[in-house]
Amino acid sequence: PKALAVDDEPAYMTEFRQAMLARGLATRTRNAYVRDLRSCELTNSIALTRWHPDDVLHCLSLLAQDGNTPRTQARMLSS
Repeated sequence: PKALAVDDEPAYMTEFRQAMLARGLATRTRNAYVRDLRSCELTNSIALTRWHPDDVLHCLSLLAQDGNTPRTQARMLSS
């Protein structure tokens, strides 16, 4: 599988990708984590680097309301 495109990606996301690659994570795992982060970022419309604990809780609450399984929520939290 191919890694997701990095077009107009913020520096912190690129650094995250590089850290995952350095840890030897599989492409599918890296893609899932990046998708999770992008999705979470869209929930609050602010950069993840500016999030506070309440923003994380808000995102997790929305995931639960949308019917995501606890396993999906846990993966997104670990992303």
